Parts: sequence; C-alpha cells; structure tokens
Amino acid sequence: MLSTARNSRKILKSLSKPLSSLPLYDGVNHFQPHASNTGKSKKPTFEPKDSRPYKDKTISELLRSLLVYQLCQFQPLVQHGEKILDQTRRVFGDKVTDAIVKMTFFQQFCGGEDHHQVVGKMHSLQQSGIGSILDYAAEDEGSEESSSDTSKYSTNMTTANVMNQPAREYDYKSEELCDARVETFHHCIQTVHDAGQGKQFSAIKLTGLGNPKLLKRMTDYANQIKATIHAHDKDTKGFLTREEFIHAHRSLFDDKKRIDALLHRFDANNLESIDYIDWCSISFALDLEEPELQTSTSSSMVNIIPGIVKFTNEEIDLIHALQVRAHSVAKKASDLNVSLLIDAEQSWFQPAIDVISIGLQQTFNASNDTTQPVIFNTYQCYLKDSLDRIKEDLARSKRRGYHFGAKLVRGAYMHRERTRAAELGYPSPIHDSFQETNDCYNDSVDFLLRQISNNNVNNHTMNKPLIEVMCATHNKESIEKAIDTLEMLGGSDALPEENEQQQRKISSFLSFAQLYGMSDDLTIPLGKNGYHVYKYVPYGKVKEVIPYMLRRAQENGDVLGKSQYERQLILNELMERPKAFF
Repeated sequence: MLSTARNSRKILKSLSKPLSSLPLYDGVNHFQPHASNTGKSKKPTFEPKDSRPYKDKTISELLRSLLVYQLCQFQPLVQHGEKILDQTRRVFGDKVTDAIVKMTFFQQFCGGEDHHQVVGKMHSLQQSGIGSILDYAAEDEGSEESSSDTSKYSTNMTTANVMNQPAREYDYKSEELCDARVETFHHCIQTVHDAGQGKQFSAIKLTGLGNPKLLKRMTDYANQIKATIHAHDKDTKGFLTREEFIHAHRSLFDDKKRIDALLHRFDANNLESIDYIDWCSISFALDLEEPELQTSTSSSMVNIIPGIVKFTNEEIDLIHALQVRAHSVAKKASDLNVSLLIDAEQSWFQPAIDVISIGLQQTFNASNDTTQPVIFNTYQCYLKDSLDRIKEDLARSKRRGYHFGAKLVRGAYMHRERTRAAELGYPSPIHDSFQETNDCYNDSVDFLLRQISNNNVNNHTMNKPLIEVMCATHNKESIEKAIDTLEMLGGSDALPEENEQQQRKISSFLSFAQLYGMSDDLTIPLGKNGYHVYKYVPYGKVKEVIPYMLRRAQENGDVLGKSQYERQLILNELMERPKAFF
C-alpha cells in the first residue's frame, strides 16, 4: 500500500504545477454558455396556480411522493430509521424490505440502480430543461479485515445534519478502499458524459479519497501557515510580497540558503504574491529534491518551518496518494468535459480540502487551457468567514489566471460544529442565527453576480479568467433575490432588447440546484423559464444507498419542513386531474 503511495510522488510531481508557475491569461475568451440557455430567460413564477409544478407527474408518482412526504413528517421514523429497517429485515427478510424501500424512498430520492436507469432519469429531467448533478451514493463501509493494517488512522465518521447539501460521509478503512472509490467516481463521471445534452456535473467528497484524520492534520498545518503569513502581512491583503516573505523567512530561520529556492517555488512568475494556498499546495504536492530545501528530518518542504505541525514519512506518503487520487478524478472529468463539484465538509477538514480543490482549479481551470471552470469548490454560507474566503479565493484566481467556479450552500454539520466548539472552548464558526446565514448567502450571491457582470461581461478580454456560480438552495427568497439582481445588472438606458441580451450573458454564468425528489415547485419553473437549473441525482443499488436515504430523511428542518407545503401542492394537482375530463 505505502509503496504505491511512494510511487505516486513521481506521478504527482509530473502533474502538479505551483500556482505561481501558471501561464498568465492573454485575454482570449472561448467560453460557451450552457447549451440550454441560448434564448430569452423569463422571470419564473413560483405560485402553484400559475406553474403547476407537478402537472407532468403520473398519478402513481404523485401518490408515492405524497406517501413519502407524509412519512418524513413522522419524526420517530426519521430518527430511528436504521433500527426500524434492521428489525424489518429480521422479520421479513432482505428481499421484502428492499422492495418496500425501492418503491418508496428510493424511487423518490434516487435516480436508479445502474447506469441505464439513471441516464433515463437524466434524459427525463432534460425534457423539462433540468440538468443533473450525478453522484454514486453507495457508501461502502469496508470490513474489519480491511482496516486491520491502518488502525493508527481508522475512524468512524458519523452522520451530520445538512442544509441544502447531501448528507453523506465515508468510513475510512484502508488505502485500497480509497483506490477503489477512484474507479467508482470515474464510472460516475463516465455516466454523466454518456447522458450528453448540455453541461452536466458530477459531485465528490474528498473524505472518500483519503483518511479524515489525515485531512484534520493537514488542516492544522494549513491554519498554522495561514497564521504565519498573516503575522507578516503588513497591510492585511491576504498574501505576502517577496520582501515580506524574505522578512518572514529571516524571523524563522538562521540561514539564508533556502530563500532563493523558496521564492522560485512560491512566486515563479514574480507576481509579488505568496499566500497559504501557494505554500500548502507545494508542500503537500511535491517531494522537493533541491538540496537547499531539504531538512535533517525530511526532504519534503512540508516540514521545514519550526514549530509547525510535523508529518511522518508515512503521513507524507498518504498525503501524496490522496493528491494523486483527487487529480485522477479531476482529470477524468476534464477529459470528458464534465464539471466536478467538490463538496464542503466540516471546518476541521475544510482548509485542507480548499488547498486540494484550489490546486485542482489552477491545473484544470487554467484560462489558457480551458474555456470554462471544470472544478467547483463549495462554500458553506453558515460559516462566518465564508464571504471573506470567497473574495480571497476569487482574487487569487484572477492573479493566477484560472477560472473561478463556486457552489454556494447554506451549510452542513451545524450541530456538530457548535458542539465541538463548545467542547474545545473556541468560538463557534457558525453564524448565530438562521437570518444571519440567509443574509450571508444572499450577500455572497449578490457579490459574485456583480463580479460576473464586471468581469465576464462588461470588461471582458480574451483568455481572461471567468467566474461561474451555482446557487444550491431550496430557499425561494434566495432564488428570487438572485433573479432580481440579474434584472438589475442587466437594466440600463439601452433598448429593452439590449437589456435582455445583457441579462442572458450574465445568467449564462449562473445556475441553480435542488435535491432530486424535493422542491420541484422551484426547479421546474426555473427550467421551463430558461434558467440553468440542476437536480442532485444520487444512484446505486438499493441496499447500498440506504445509508444515503436515511441521511436524506434526517436532514435539517428547513428542507424537510417544506414537505408539508409540497404535500399540499400534490393534493392540489390530484384535484386538478378530474377536471381534464370535463
């Protein structure tokens, strides 16, 4: 296992590029908007009497949805679903239990069991102007034997409540299992590609490709590097100039031998900007061979700063193996022209995930090599620092010359974040109220749409890095605010036709997303009125995706609480059906 990880260093070294070594953009734009949005987009109405979102559903589909939504309101069933299923299996057996699950929750929330079924669902969605975000949702927990040689790192991750984001985590068992998941993600991306017809997405979680405890260690390292840079950043611009870096180096080391080599690595294009992403990307990705960068403990630059988290050689091998897996999945997506969403996770993993995601963005979103973002990072707007991070990451993409792709969600893991903060005695990273989270989400969307208007449309030059944003939300108010901002940015003293053209240009870089089986009253009107909208579509064998569906049923109340409203819409639609005969 570890020999494979060591060999991966050579592979990664040939594939990875420091952020600062990217070619600068030369101003040519070859971006093609979503294929489905070449005409006029109308402002959708979400009033049931106007949109009838369920009018294309069959009677059996309506009755199934009604049943599932009703069951979701029964909290004991939701909270104890796993125990109830175990008891049902003991009494009735697997065959009967799986059949019941398949006819109800599976058909409501999942796209199918295999490639052919899910492609059929994707095509059905496309007929309503809806794209797909595909995720193979089976959660392979492995076996006791597979974890016996990794007891040092093994961890059992538990379920988290989620707001507008899939609740799925992986149990870390072995490196072999992580390697197997690479093939699973490849297959999912291939399925998205085979479905064709316009821009489509696949989604992954990086905890499926490596050890969560190792990600936590990488996060500690990234946070310490960030603090070191902040301490020497004179005007709080978020990065160091070369002069500031030299000053920081002198405060950390007695010798001057490594300064030139470090500057060459961190700022190869003399951009006068070195930030923690630059530092961590190179530290985690490369086994540097320059003698002047080697230390007595390790040849990896990850261990050169005194007082910073130190990694063992085994941990460095595992970091490199994680990087290779992530690169392999991203390259598959890039080769097949499928966009890849990297999900956000807990705050004690997120800085490490950001380092990997942004490293993949600088490789696969480079504006000289591609016409649109391939890799999208996810921002959870219930985090107090989310808007600042969006601004910082966007500024970096402009400096380094790569497209900025962002998915915005309200957030996940709120209860666990607050509990952990209270237990360890640090301030909660979560906004104190739901309204503050709403405001942060809407402000983040507004900021990015204005940036899209200024950067992608009004002042665009060829090969300039572009900005694209996906608003993944079940909140009608946030969707309406985003559309109002589009109209405002497109409005001017020009002729109405020119205003509409301006709105279309801006909206070509904006998309919306909801979970499959939920909030059709939002998704369908958006699709039918020409907006880019997607359903998050999980798939896999019934028994394998049951953990995913249990987590879906346990999601936060802002989504599940809405099921009462959706039940009423379904009842209204059922009452409309007899009128067709008179």
